[in-house]
Amino acid sequence: MERVKDTEVWNVIRIILLGSATLFLINIFFGFDNAVTTGVLPRSQSLIHLHAGSIGWITLSQLAIAFWVFTGNREVSETHARRLRTLAYLAIGFFAGYIISFGLAFSQGGSFFILMPIFGTGAMLMIWAAAIYALTQLRRQAVVTTVHILVAGGLLVAAVGATMGVLLGLELAIGDQILQIEGEDRVGVHAGMMDTYLILVAAGIVEWFVQKDAQKRWTIPGLLQTLFLTAAGLVVPIAFLTGLLDQLLPIFG
Repeated sequence: MERVKDTEVWNVIRIILLGSATLFLINIFFGFDNAVTTGVLPRSQSLIHLHAGSIGWITLSQLAIAFWVFTGNREVSETHARRLRTLAYLAIGFFAGYIISFGLAFSQGGSFFILMPIFGTGAMLMIWAAAIYALTQLRRQAVVTTVHILVAGGLLVAAVGATMGVLLGLELAIGDQILQIEGEDRVGVHAGMMDTYLILVAAGIVEWFVQKDAQKRWTIPGLLQTLFLTAAGLVVPIAFLTGLLDQLLPIFG
C-alpha cells in the first residue's frame, strides 16, 4: 500500500472514507438498536441497518479503494480528479439518502416508498460509474495486478446487484411487479449478488495488504478467483429471472 501520488485524488479518497465512517455510525447505531429491541424487529429498523452497511460504508469504501489502486503512482489530469471528486460527493449524498429512504418507507409507508427508486437509482448509477471507471482503467495500468481485477469484478457484481435492488424498490413504489419472479424469496435476486461482491471486496483488500510486491502482475489463481466469483454473482439474477433456481443456484454455490 502506498499513498496516491496525485494530491487531489488523495483528498478525494479521504472525503469518501470520511463519508464512509459517517454512514458506519448509522450502521452501528441501528445494530445496537436491533440488539436491544424486544419482540418482533421492525422491518424499517433492520433494513436501515443492513443497507447502511452494504450500500453505505462498505460500498463507499470500495469506491475509495478503486480510486486508490487505479490511480496509484500516476499523475492524473485536473479533469480526471474533478470527475472523481464529483462522483465521490454524489455517491455520499445518494447513498445516505437511500439509507434514510428505507427507514422512512418501511416505517411511514405510503408516498415515502417513492424515495427508494429515486435515491436508489442515483446510488445505482454511482456504482455503475465506479465499475465502468475501474474496467476502463485496467488498460491504463503499467502493471495489472490481482488487486485490480478483484476490485473491478467486485464493482461489476455490485452494480448489477444494485440494479436488481432498485427494481425491487420501484415495485414497492408503484405497487406492481416488474421482475417476473415467483415465490417469497424475491429479495434473493438482489441479496445473492451483494453477498458475492463482498467476498470479492474482501479478497481484494487481503491481496492488497499481503502482497509485498506492489508491481506483481496478476496471477492465474487470482484471475480464477475473480472470474469464478464474478460469474457466480451474475448467475443469481439469471436464475431468478428465468425461473431456473433449482438448476442454476447449485452452480452459483
